[in-house]
Amino acid sequence: MAAIAWSPTVAVLLCGSILVYPASGALVGLGQATLMDHAPARREQNMARWNFAGSVGVLLGPLALSGAVVLHLGWRPLFAGLAILAAITVVLVAVHSPQDPAQEAEGGTFHAGVANALRTVRRPEVLRRLALLQVADLLVDVLFAYLALYFVDVVGASSAEAGVAVALWSGAGLLGSLTLIPLLERVSALRYLRGSSTLAIVLFPAFLLAPGFGPKIVLLSLLGCVNAGWYPALKARLYDEMPGQSGAVVAVESIVGLPAALSPLAVGIVAQHVGLAGTMWLLALAPAALLLGLARSAESPEQ
Repeated sequence: MAAIAWSPTVAVLLCGSILVYPASGALVGLGQATLMDHAPARREQNMARWNFAGSVGVLLGPLALSGAVVLHLGWRPLFAGLAILAAITVVLVAVHSPQDPAQEAEGGTFHAGVANALRTVRRPEVLRRLALLQVADLLVDVLFAYLALYFVDVVGASSAEAGVAVALWSGAGLLGSLTLIPLLERVSALRYLRGSSTLAIVLFPAFLLAPGFGPKIVLLSLLGCVNAGWYPALKARLYDEMPGQSGAVVAVESIVGLPAALSPLAVGIVAQHVGLAGTMWLLALAPAALLLGLARSAESPEQ
């Protein structure tokens, strides 16, 4: 972040931008894994808190950039501030990390951990939960990627109205993430997933069929609240399926996510041939597939 803020040339800016991606990815992924190891019995609740914190970050990032623009500060002071926050994070991690080398080595050797993770990931239940994570993403991140374009090209909304729709989707996700925290104290993640998938099966087609901008953003906001907790609930169940292998969960999901990252491209290719209005109906398969995939899951005290 400091290199990006300082960058006197494009080369320095490019190097900083390239390095910050794996650095922040490792921090986020291993931070999540550490949180899941901290209280295994409360993975669902802690993943809900994790997701809410991420939603707050998604909201604060654009607001901070907008504030810097309004105050005519430019982008360099913003990245300098982020560098200071990153330095504070480094200090906090150093203070709270285990001081005993034996404590850090409890998990065994790296080779043994990789071998164990490969054996575990071949289990059908692990593969199923990984697949459900990717399926759920179709109606979360993939839908978000095409939301503004859908409102402009299909609905006929203005750019400003499309911006409002995207902002409402983000706000609804924040509200849904916040609501999920107390909800998971009362119901299991499995029940939440089944109920929210059933609601999404109704809400998303209703959103596509609704006439006009107003009804669509109302239904979109409801959908954003309903499916906001899919990722944390499904991810917590994946951690439960691979106890003691939190790092392997992060690594395996990243590997599986590489081909899944092509989903927006696939949607774009289909839309080029049949139009975006028709292509959006393919995303309606996501909650139905999610509900079908959850049908085999059994309720248990851990869930």
